[in-house]
Amino acid sequence: INVPHEHPDGKIYWIQYTHIARKDRNPNLKLGTFFTQQTWLGFYSDVGNATGPHLHISIKETYKDEPVGDVLNPANYIPGL
Repeated sequence: INVPHEHPDGKIYWIQYTHIARKDRNPNLKLGTFFTQQTWLGFYSDVGNATGPHLHISIKETYKDEPVGDVLNPANYIPGL
């Protein structure tokens, strides 16, 4: 799941949540959907070549609605990680 997100610092970040099985995703989330902190995105899983269920979170800055640059540390942007 790829989500553009406006951070309190005013920048738009591209957040990618991976290892969420397609069948376990929230069917109401479509491109351009806005959601709050408590919105259910899906269940983490063990899709791909994994030894157990887990979730990857990648954050990049955006330019013209496209992710650019290096992957940023999610702990610097998502409270509680």
